[in-house]
Parts: sequence; C-alpha cells; structure tokens
Amino acid sequence: MHDGNPYRQPPPGRLGRPPEKIGLVVNPTKPEACAAADVIRKRCAAEGIRLVEPSPRQAAPVRDAPPDRLLRQFPGAGRVDPQTADTDLVISLGGDGTILTAARLTDYAPVPILGVNVGGMGFLAEITVDHLEKALEALLASRYLLDDRLVLEAEVAFLDGERVVLRCLNEIAVHRPAVAGVCELDVKIGGRYLGTTQGDGLIVATPTGSTAYSLSCGGPVLAPWISAFLLTPISPHTLNFRPVVLDRDLDLEVCIRSANPLVLIADGQVGVEVTREDRINLRRAERTVSLVRIGPPDFFGVLRDKLLWGTNHIHEKRSNAPGE
Repeated sequence: MHDGNPYRQPPPGRLGRPPEKIGLVVNPTKPEACAAADVIRKRCAAEGIRLVEPSPRQAAPVRDAPPDRLLRQFPGAGRVDPQTADTDLVISLGGDGTILTAARLTDYAPVPILGVNVGGMGFLAEITVDHLEKALEALLASRYLLDDRLVLEAEVAFLDGERVVLRCLNEIAVHRPAVAGVCELDVKIGGRYLGTTQGDGLIVATPTGSTAYSLSCGGPVLAPWISAFLLTPISPHTLNFRPVVLDRDLDLEVCIRSANPLVLIADGQVGVEVTREDRINLRRAERTVSLVRIGPPDFFGVLRDKLLWGTNHIHEKRSNAPGE
C-alpha cells in the first residue's frame, strides 16, 4: 500500500511527537474497560494531555446516509464524531467491535487507533489491559508503528433517487433478514458478469475482515498487507460459486434478483434495506485505517495464538491426556 512496506514508522510531522490530544472509545458494558478508562484519564491529566470521549448523543449522523434509511445494531452506531476525528490518536477499550466503532466515529480519518482487548478474542487488539501502562509509555514516547488497513466502501442508489455510502474496516454483507427465502444475487466486476450466487447472501471483505465473518463462511485468510478484497458467499446452495480474491481496485456491482427485501450491513453495526430496484456498487475507499503496533508485527503468531491456526492442538490434547 505504501512503498511495499505496510509496517512503517510514524510519518514526520504527524506522529513524530507524543500525542497532545487522545480520543477514548470505551465499551461501557465491560467493567474492566471502564476501570482501564480511569487509568487513562488519570495518566492524561498528569501529562497534560487533552482527552476526548465521544458519546452517541454528541455524535453526528453519517455524512453520506439519510438518517431515516439506516438500520443500527445499537444506539449511536453509524455515527461520526468530528472531535474524535480531530485527535492525534484514539484508544479503544473493549473488543474488536469497539475498534470498528472507533474507526467509524473518526469517519475513517487518518487517526491511529490502539486497540486494548478486554475479554473475548480481541483479534484486532494490540494489547490487553495488563499491558496498558507500558503501552501508554510507548505512546507518549512515540515508540510505535502503524499498520495501514484498507477500507471498503459501498454505495447504494435507491429507486427514489437517494444515495447512501457506507464504509467498513471488516466487511460489507448483503444477506437476507431474519425471515426470507433464498437470496439470489448477480455479481459483476468492471461491468462484466461474474456469476450468480444462491444462498443466504454475499460478503465482500477486506484483508482485515478476512479473519471475521468471511472466515466463518469458508473464505481464506489474507495477510493484512495484501492489497486485495474477498468475495465470499454465505451458505451457498450449490458449489458453483466459491470465494474469490479480487484486486484492491475493484469495481464491483451486486444486483438483487430476489423478490424479498434484503439488508446491506457494514461491519455488523449499521446498514440499509435494499431491494432489486436498488443499485449496489462496491469499491476501495480513498481512506485507510491505521492500527497502532507497539511491538514487532507478528500476524501469523496472532493467528496461531487466537485462532489456533496451523497448530496441532488435537495432538497436544492427546499428549496431555491421563496415562499417556
């Protein structure tokens, strides 16, 4: 993405000095996250760093989507916060969903995000709360790297002339709602027909999202520095449409053939209802999300530790069995 090296030192002039203003995004349903937030507040106060904490009430609606069109998973989802977008760095306390929320709150501005995992898998998170103090020291001394991630953009043109643009760090999914029949979708790339999928829907994922929803539907894992997107069918009824890896400069159109309305969801947090009269186009966004790395990058180590990828855990369990 950037001169062939996705792990780069902070660029001069933007992250070459300790942050003066930090955004803090907290999952309020996790007590450990709230406790960690208090630690950050005290440290920022002691260092004279301004802290910005967005709330759903302060956030503004998505700029490229009429509010009455949006389907939200929770209050405040799909909103942006200009103050958070204007910070030097954002700390996310929670799980991967909180990181996705932080990226959306900044409207995918070039603001580095440090993910702190509080319970759960936390695949995208860089550290756990146990290492928060050391991470704060590294941030204040500018001893960190940036991992740039592709952002995917979906534009929906409705029959009535309205348009909605939704962006995501993980994936855009077009699928049937809770009750509906088979989801039938035509896929075109560069205006040329690729194929038709019949099943529960379709996922278009970024390399970051290749270890999320797409992976559970049989899609491959892409290293985050690969400039590509994934096309993964959801529970296909036949074997004639398999996951496809596409160039990052994709020009993708999804046409709905099903009579029943479907939903288009970005990162599982915000979406819109779509019908066969609407046009859906997907492309690479002109923005990227920068995730903070405190230590050396080890993507495949994370795969082994958190997804047990490539490990012979069955053999290990047998070796540790009583009497062996």
